[in-house]
Amino acid sequence: MDSAFLLKEKPARLLLALRSPETQNTVSGLARACSMSFVHASNLVAVFVSEGLVEVVRSGREKRVKLTENGVGVASALEALMAKLNVKKEESPQAPPQAEAQKEAPPQAPQVQPHELEFPEPPPQSKKDAGSENEEGEEKEERPEQDDGLEKESVDEKE
Repeated sequence: MDSAFLLKEKPARLLLALRSPETQNTVSGLARACSMSFVHASNLVAVFVSEGLVEVVRSGREKRVKLTENGVGVASALEALMAKLNVKKEESPQAPPQAEAQKEAPPQAPQVQPHELEFPEPPPQSKKDAGSENEEGEEKEERPEQDDGLEKESVDEKE
């Protein structure tokens, strides 16, 4: 698996949601907890299963998703990374004494809920880029409205 895949917002949230005890560990429960569609969550779970990070256990009608040992390690490392990134963002440049105090204490990753994670917003697409191509990738022609010289009559004028 490409390690950059886990640094994307939704795969990271899904993996961290599996660590949370409040999350219902069904695909639909994970999708709700991570604010994504059921289909997207199901596809991510399939990728995680193929990589050995999670396993799916059938419980009656439901399929429960749980982290494997490898998945727990990856989720812990991801959570620690997110905690460090959030600490660096909050830290001011005038706070070196705090940094030294943190070096002396053993590092403990705070529990971060999936919905509390902050990811940068993707750059907006311009209207020209977003709507200028049709499904086949061909550019659309923009046609100006033409005045054919006919006036439109209202229903009242006909009677």
